[in-house]
Amino acid sequence: MELCKEVRKQMISHDEQVHDLAALLGIKYSQASRRLCGTVKFTIEDLEKIVKHYDLSADELYHLFFC
Repeated sequence: MELCKEVRKQMISHDEQVHDLAALLGIKYSQASRRLCGTVKFTIEDLEKIVKHYDLSADELYHLFFC
């Protein structure tokens, strides 16, 4: 769930909404919404796009998963 919170935080700071995340990931709005709610997990490909788009470091991503 920490990942979902961080993605939401990044979206807010970039003035983006769910449809923007959906476009970034190349998925439908409903699929992006389920990922943000934690119902469906983000894929490795999703994470690659998110890290690049929001300029997150590998350390930040590590801490979201393991700390």
